[in-house]
Amino acid sequence: MKSNTPTLVVITHYANHLLAEALESIKQQTAEATIVVLHSNNESIDWKEWCGTHSASDLIAYHWLGNNVGYAMAVNWAFTHLSGSLLILNDDVRLETNCLESLMMAHADYPNALLQPHIYLAQHSSTI
Repeated sequence: MKSNTPTLVVITHYANHLLAEALESIKQQTAEATIVVLHSNNESIDWKEWCGTHSASDLIAYHWLGNNVGYAMAVNWAFTHLSGSLLILNDDVRLETNCLESLMMAHADYPNALLQPHIYLAQHSSTI
């Protein structure tokens, strides 16, 4: 990986279909990225087994943060332990195919800015 390759950090509470779908949307990106999943609950998950059933698993580093530490603690962990360009995502986010590429182009123009993708509600959804 190149040193300017961004890191996508996916924070999840449970490793379920949401995480699998998020990882699949990340795998479809037109730009290269390192993927890190921060897991904030449920230490009983067998990650080796879970990875074996999901095709994006060869791109992922996992970190279990402890029982129910919460989203804010996971974000703090990411900024403390990871470096470079970070994109923090929930496991229910699905990225458009060129999302990461567009964010990285914007980051090149504004290197000191904090960037976030535009988030749309899912069809027929009343909550974000």
